[in-house]
Amino acid sequence: MTTHPRRTQLARTYHLLRAAWTPAPGSGHAVTVMVMLASLITGLAIAQVSRRHEVVRAGYVLSKESQRLEALRERNRALSVELATLTTPERLRELAEKLGMVPMRPEQVREVRPAGPIARAEGPR
Repeated sequence: MTTHPRRTQLARTYHLLRAAWTPAPGSGHAVTVMVMLASLITGLAIAQVSRRHEVVRAGYVLSKESQRLEALRERNRALSVELATLTTPERLRELAEKLGMVPMRPEQVREVRPAGPIARAEGPR
């Protein structure tokens, strides 16, 4: 039996390529560990980016709400000044005189007491 030299060369090449393409013995665990480690690192990186995004978003919301609060405080100050201006006794007196109102005389003041069951329920004053 004679072997053909070309066939022998192809068989050697096949064995060389097969040895190069197949993983070395014991490297299966290393590849698995590397894949798991890469997955873990990727997951941690995604979690970190997600947390940073939430912090930035919360910062924007806080900034917007702080601006809104300051605007509301300014509006409250303006309304307080307007209320104080509108309710000054001098201004109210002038408006009452324009409408023909005069101060009450003491004899015009009458005390009205509730009659019936309401007076008994409340008791003495």
